[in-house]
Amino acid sequence: MTAVLNAPPTLDPRALRQTLGRFATGITVISGRSAAGEEVAITANSFTSVSLEPPLVLWSVAREAFSASVFQRATHFVVHVLSEQQQDISQHFARRQPDKLTTVAHTRDADGGLELPGWLARLTCEPHQCIEAGDHWVFIARVVSMAHTEDRPLLYFGGGYQTLMPQPQA
Repeated sequence: MTAVLNAPPTLDPRALRQTLGRFATGITVISGRSAAGEEVAITANSFTSVSLEPPLVLWSVAREAFSASVFQRATHFVVHVLSEQQQDISQHFARRQPDKLTTVAHTRDADGGLELPGWLARLTCEPHQCIEAGDHWVFIARVVSMAHTEDRPLLYFGGGYQTLMPQPQA
């Protein structure tokens, strides 16, 4: 007897986005720089850890995004996990506009990587793998250096920014 497989139902993209928005995430700004000096930076909440050994992280970028091609050619990435004081930085890098880096305060680390002020955590990474997945590219990167502070995170939930409320001590 042959099993009959039914085609999966078509999901409403807006309803899917709202449902996935029930998962609270941190917010990052991820920058990439190519050997030719092209540099992009985007706000992403798709960031997550993959592996401790080797130390790998991932994030995704829409395939049609201008930044996608630069990320594909990048020689390194910098991930800034944003603190609760950085909502303006999150909004700035979420906009579709050219030359985002010319209009926001930043410095450079010893290797020329982007350094935004006020971060909660910062990871410098090298490319490991790029995978096409639906309408996005998934970038997996190897962490080569990192630092963090004891500040509080900026969170995203239900389509808006949130802050972390400490739990009362028992």
